[in-house]
Amino acid sequence: DYLSWSQLLPMTDVCFVPSLFEASLIKMFRSVSWLCLVLLFLCDESNGMTQTDTGMGYLYRLEDTQDAWIEETFSVIGRGPLMIVGGQSGGPPKKRSLVQFEDIPANCSNLISAQMYFYFLWYQADLTYIPRTLQVHQIIPSWIETQVSTIYRQTSPSQILWSQSYLGLDNKDAVWYSQGCWTLYPGLTTSYVSFDVTEAARNWKQGDPNNGLLVWATNEDVVGSELRFASRRYGVTTLPYLNVLCAY
Repeated sequence: DYLSWSQLLPMTDVCFVPSLFEASLIKMFRSVSWLCLVLLFLCDESNGMTQTDTGMGYLYRLEDTQDAWIEETFSVIGRGPLMIVGGQSGGPPKKRSLVQFEDIPANCSNLISAQMYFYFLWYQADLTYIPRTLQVHQIIPSWIETQVSTIYRQTSPSQILWSQSYLGLDNKDAVWYSQGCWTLYPGLTTSYVSFDVTEAARNWKQGDPNNGLLVWATNEDVVGSELRFASRRYGVTTLPYLNVLCAY
């Protein structure tokens, strides 16, 4: 049910390319995660988080606490079953998605790796299928999923603006550099895709506020299909989550 790394090919030198060791860890994360879903009694649970002893360290599965997709023609997005990335020229404008996960446990003193998982559902079918290259950026300020928009981080009890529409990649709204980039190609089947967000997770452990991650397509202004992912409201078997591996 997972995409192979050959289906997540980088387009530029700044894209994340896993080493053989990293790829083996990712494969292990996936199998352990499904084990936690099917055999929950093998895993310690607290506040939605699961902990598994992998033999290489403790693997924590952290749940999605809020998510939203934003589009300039809507004042508020965030309560729907989808997270959407991409854009359509001549149709609905570009869309970006935001997601936030549970805090990393305090007893994770040596974080080895962090992988974010989104469940890919489908391409929007009414326009040309094109590859979409996705980037993930650490979000700096807080936001509220039921109030967030392309303009506002929140609207109540007071209105607080983003520094730029759609979140500026300016070290104000979001860290300017990406965690990496991944290209999804037309023809992909419904499945989980993973994104390495180790640097953001380490930043949170070192004191940065955990305000989540921004996902967007570098070619979002190009005519073509949108990517549709499952939000935490879509279903219990397609939840977004974050796997964090910590040394003993």
